[in-house]
Parts: sequence; structure tokens; C-alpha cells
Amino acid sequence: MLTPKQLLTFNTFGFIILKNFFNEKEVTAIRNEYYYKANIASTFELFNGTKRQVFDMTGDDTPFFASLFEDERLLSKAEQIHGKVLPQQIQADRHTKNTYWHHDVTGWEWKGIKFAFYLDAMKSDNGALRVIPGSHLQPWHDYLDNIKTLKYKWVRKNNKSAASGQNILEIPGYACETTPRDVILFDLRIYHSSYGGSPDRH
Repeated sequence: MLTPKQLLTFNTFGFIILKNFFNEKEVTAIRNEYYYKANIASTFELFNGTKRQVFDMTGDDTPFFASLFEDERLLSKAEQIHGKVLPQQIQADRHTKNTYWHHDVTGWEWKGIKFAFYLDAMKSDNGALRVIPGSHLQPWHDYLDNIKTLKYKWVRKNNKSAASGQNILEIPGYACETTPRDVILFDLRIYHSSYGGSPDRH
């Protein structure tokens, strides 16, 4: 469960970092299952650091990841925020370099949350998730679409330019620095990006 202070922080800013959520045994399981899937994916399309890869982690061959669908530590927090919830997907991402500013909904009325975690220690200059605090709230959320480098239509047509360091860093944001034991809980409507990541960030 989230404490009252954590819940207030999430509702106000749209994200919260859950420090030391996983223990070392769980981190090892996450790491092993991730690399297992990454190796399989590379047999179909060799990863060369230029194109992001995404793998489904709900199968019998990734039991720890799959178990997160029913992990009470996650479900209880989701239900505090949204009441009854329907877990949608568990995936692993193999990121490359920067990620442009975006949110994860097609309309502000879409509500949901995401739990994100990384195998690498994430800092502000090596790919940590960056967020614009409070950008899940109206009218702030829609107002931000007036800024060219945040505008949905412009970003979709200009992915390469949108992912440049200049266009990411000129927007004031908060870098969520984490260790592999930490989890970031964030509202799908919040604007987020990353800067300075390696060609193989996970």
C-alpha cells in the first residue's frame, strides 16, 4: 500500500519512486529472464543499437515477470489510485539512446498507470526517465501541447529531431534516478522522456 504521503505525492505530481521495491534475489530473476528474452529476440532481428526492441514477458518461460500480474505489492497500489483495475501487459524494452517527450495515452480521458524499472543504475545523464511533474493534470496537460517539441503531431512527424538532446533538455523536467531495485510508478498521462542513454539501455 502507498502511505497517505506517497498517495498525495503521486496525485499531485503524477509519479513516485518506490525505493528498494525488489530484493536482490528478485533483481537476479529479472535480469536472467530479460537476457533470456533478449537473446531470443536477437535470433529474429539482430540488435545493433539503432532500433528499440520490445518483448512480451507473460509466458511460462519468464515466470517472475509473469507473476507481477498478480503481485499484491503492485495491485494494492494500483487499486488505491483507480479502484478496480485490469492489468494490461508486461513487457521488456531494449532502448536505444534518447527518447523524445511523449505521454502514453491517445486522450486525457484515458486513465492508467505504469510500473517501470531498469536493470541499469539510471542517472540524469545516462537515460533516467524524465518527467514533467504535474503534467497528468488539466488544464496543464493540454496546455503543454502548445509547445512544439511536446506537440503530439509534431513529435510523430519529426521523431529524430524530437529525440535530440537540445529538444529534450530545453524542457524543464525531473530525472528519476534509480537503482535496479527501484520501481517508478507513473500516470500514463504524464509527459516523459529520457536523455543520454547508451545504445543498449534496459
